[in-house]
Amino acid sequence: MRERLALIAGALLIAASGCGTTSKATALGVPMLSVQELKARLGSPGLTLIDVRYPEHWEKSRIKIPGAIREEAEEVASWSKKYPKTADILLYCD
Repeated sequence: MRERLALIAGALLIAASGCGTTSKATALGVPMLSVQELKARLGSPGLTLIDVRYPEHWEKSRIKIPGAIREEAEEVASWSKKYPKTADILLYCD
């Protein structure tokens, strides 16, 4: 449970900083998923997928992941509390 909370906290830190590079996630110990891994997990019970791309990137994108919840990365402090701590939370960003 502590490990899951640490991973969620690391993911939320990345979201708050506007995502950035995979090296930032790696440095924080946040696991990354490939497209294939994500596709395999879509629709899984207990999975919460949050799209935290910059608004202009999200608006211009032709691709939106079905079931993803759109949240502003800069507002992570306000929205992070509404998601269960026991959920697997995946953040999608560029």
